[in-house]
Amino acid sequence: MNILWKQACIREADRTIMGKILLFHNEEASPPPKYFREYLAEPMETVIDQTMFYKAYNNRNTGTYLMTDTLRQIVAADEIIPRFYEFHEHVDTVVTNILHRIGGNIKVDIPYWENILNHAEKVVPLSLGFAYENGRIIPIDASLKRLLQMLSERVQLGVRTYYDAEFLENEGIKNVCVIGCPSLFYHMDRNFHIDDSAFTLNSINFTFTSDFGNLGISQREAVEIYWKLLLWFKWQYERLPIRIHLTMQKPPFSEICDMHGILLSYKEIHSFYKDCGRYFYSVKDWIKSLRKDDFSMGSRFHGNIAAILAGTPALMVNVDNRMKGMNDFYKIPSIDIKDFDLEKPLAYYRELADYSKFNQNYAAAYDNFVDYCERNGVRLRYHTIASEEDNEGTK
Repeated sequence: MNILWKQACIREADRTIMGKILLFHNEEASPPPKYFREYLAEPMETVIDQTMFYKAYNNRNTGTYLMTDTLRQIVAADEIIPRFYEFHEHVDTVVTNILHRIGGNIKVDIPYWENILNHAEKVVPLSLGFAYENGRIIPIDASLKRLLQMLSERVQLGVRTYYDAEFLENEGIKNVCVIGCPSLFYHMDRNFHIDDSAFTLNSINFTFTSDFGNLGISQREAVEIYWKLLLWFKWQYERLPIRIHLTMQKPPFSEICDMHGILLSYKEIHSFYKDCGRYFYSVKDWIKSLRKDDFSMGSRFHGNIAAILAGTPALMVNVDNRMKGMNDFYKIPSIDIKDFDLEKPLAYYRELADYSKFNQNYAAAYDNFVDYCERNGVRLRYHTIASEEDNEGTK
């Protein structure tokens, strides 16, 4: 049986079986586009002083936007609703990614969620994950635990990693399924794979973790452990006849402010940021640009996921178990940040980006995700329009 015809039949049947589906997420407003060089042409003090922009867009990052855009593409929702939507009727399923990174300081507005649960048969968080500090998941507030228990009484909680599942089970919440991050299924193509046979290194994408405070480490640890990764890529930029693209995931002012808090001297990297830095306001533009690179590497999970979606081999540099857990689940090539060696050449790290296990595992991970969605009332679109447009001219 033709799989596309079968999926079309399933989609049509799902509309009757699953009923009305609403989607809400944590998408943020985009600031007006501005060239990266315009930001960094100014003195560092001026950049830091422009706090109005910094505060307004501090929370927006392209990783969150990639997750948000993925849900908009793959969930066949009848309506996309705002955060504080006023329900006028009962619905079957509400889908959200608002719990993708749960910090220990989050206190839940229980009446708000009770209102949703009073109007929806199921509330499905796609996908649920926890923040880390000092290598461990941060203990959760009692109100958040109560919410998760309420949700798990109606649906199976789809979590990002086995670490998240183990944590919930220890909290007495056992109705859990590990599904990873939906952004890996942006194309909704079971046959998606990465061709890593070409070993050219003419153009490299680099993505770097700058929000060290969220990792629960000291400034000294940040400089000693993480700073060397940024310096190493700066050295590649200065010494090799290759193009380096430093892809930021947070708005430039926000990224620079984070860096300024730990750097010994911002002047050391000013020219590198100025010449190589780029920040995307569109997922399609992001993927289209990454398709031109030969290799991606760095400590930002979604900065490398965007490269993978573009068909570009990527090597993840794990900064915590949250990141490591997702890479292990999908079989994405990765190394731990403490194993990063300044003395190794770029070609060494490219050799580590072997996608044979990822390609072998992808169909099973895809089936697991689709099965989870079907069992929990989430209707999906297959071979999305985004997939067809983004795959034009793939390598």
